[in-house]
Amino acid sequence: VFTTGERFIYAIRYYLCVSLLKNCMSLHTNVGHSALKIFLVLVYKFKSHLKAEIEVFVANIFLRVLESRSTSLEQKALVLEALRALCVDPHLITSIFLNYDCDFDAIDLYKNIVLSLTKLSQGKMRARTGSKKEIQQEQELAITGLEVLVVILRAMLKLLDLPGGIEQEDTAKNVLLKSLMQLDIGVAALPAPRANIKTKSSIIESKA
Repeated sequence: VFTTGERFIYAIRYYLCVSLLKNCMSLHTNVGHSALKIFLVLVYKFKSHLKAEIEVFVANIFLRVLESRSTSLEQKALVLEALRALCVDPHLITSIFLNYDCDFDAIDLYKNIVLSLTKLSQGKMRARTGSKKEIQQEQELAITGLEVLVVILRAMLKLLDLPGGIEQEDTAKNVLLKSLMQLDIGVAALPAPRANIKTKSSIIESKA
């Protein structure tokens, strides 16, 4: 009862989400990692109360990180793993499509996620400049972006009960825990963050 109370939801929306928005792309890896894990838990547990907040996080943080040339490879890797955790659940990815793309007052969130991942997987996010190591790391990010697209496809196949869908044991609560544990896999070898991005925290600032 406590977790569904009006005051509890208010605290999540206007205090916790604002704090997460400010910290999820912190230059300190541990801070950003922890903030993203908390955000994923909120999405799975309280998504019906956080429609505006989820839109802000995904559109103004996640997708901007993937599309910006000033964000670090490490930040992009964390965002990709967060998107993987969101898209692996057939019901959650369907909910994103219905609540945003099918709402005339909201942005096409599902469409924008797919487009950003497609651009990343095609290597269109950054110019092919830099050291051999940096180019290799960008190629690895492109592969990860393609893997997340495959996750989305398999989630849709699962929802339609078609061959190739995500196995039952890899969905829902089990995949959340698994994704949270794997959120930082593959980023340890990436270079230290070189830049941060500006966030639109004013969109969900605390009410006076």
